[in-house]
Amino acid sequence: MKKEISLKLCDIYPTVKHVDFALNTNQSYIKDKFEIIKRSYTYRLMCVVEGSCEFVTKYGCRVLNKGSICFLRPGDEYNTLGRFSLFNIFFSFSDSCTVSESDQLYAYGDNFDFNRSESRVRFIDNPLFNKSFFIEELPEVFLLTQKISKEFKNRNVNYKTMANSYLTQLLIITARLLDEHQRKPYGKQVIRLSEKIVKYVNENLTVVHSASDVCREFNYHPAYINRIMKITTGTTLHKYIIDSKLNLADSLLKESNKEITEIAQLLGFCDSSHFSKQYRKKFGKLPSRARNPL
Repeated sequence: MKKEISLKLCDIYPTVKHVDFALNTNQSYIKDKFEIIKRSYTYRLMCVVEGSCEFVTKYGCRVLNKGSICFLRPGDEYNTLGRFSLFNIFFSFSDSCTVSESDQLYAYGDNFDFNRSESRVRFIDNPLFNKSFFIEELPEVFLLTQKISKEFKNRNVNYKTMANSYLTQLLIITARLLDEHQRKPYGKQVIRLSEKIVKYVNENLTVVHSASDVCREFNYHPAYINRIMKITTGTTLHKYIIDSKLNLADSLLKESNKEITEIAQLLGFCDSSHFSKQYRKKFGKLPSRARNPL
């Protein structure tokens, strides 16, 4: 991968390189969903038009339904599964990109040539675009992707200039809307996200070992998730995970014959000593007293 370029969001001149359409009807079972790796040479917006697309990375899977958008950086690894139709918007953030519309804009596995890839941009003032992310339930943003697609389909006079204008609007509106959600996370979308996070943690207490595990699963910045959890549950994600694990541990101590060491290991504590310390901090007694109160 080429050296990163540092920019501010106000300095970008995004350029649409190409728009194409994809239809996938393969729903066959694949044991290793990340076996087929794809990468793009430019920045990319994947916009789901119909169906359901299972977007797979090395961190896990995410289902994207109609109207969802995935933002990808050059060289990001992914795979897509399911029955869906979508269009791809390949674009650049700077004039350093030499990839053209006639070039092959993505490659599979070891065929990816890192020397051809566009440089990634590191945004000094807006870290949102410094990683891949998903956009859901933002119809004004999806509408702009459709306008870009239409320009490239019809190819009227100055269609590239018009498409670049729509892309600039799309990126700025996305930054504003997501920033607004971070500053005032009180809407229905945030409440639903909080409920999904709580459900995921409670159903995966034996495999979720840190807040980072959850952030990777939902592909949101840790600061944003912590802000949502603080407002909706009154505590941070890390503390919620620990408290939930300790509540389950308390039940296991009282209702099962599992050894204390076994419970500590099952719930991902580094050792039984650390588990006992956390348990005593929460319940005011050692784990052994849960079974032998006298």
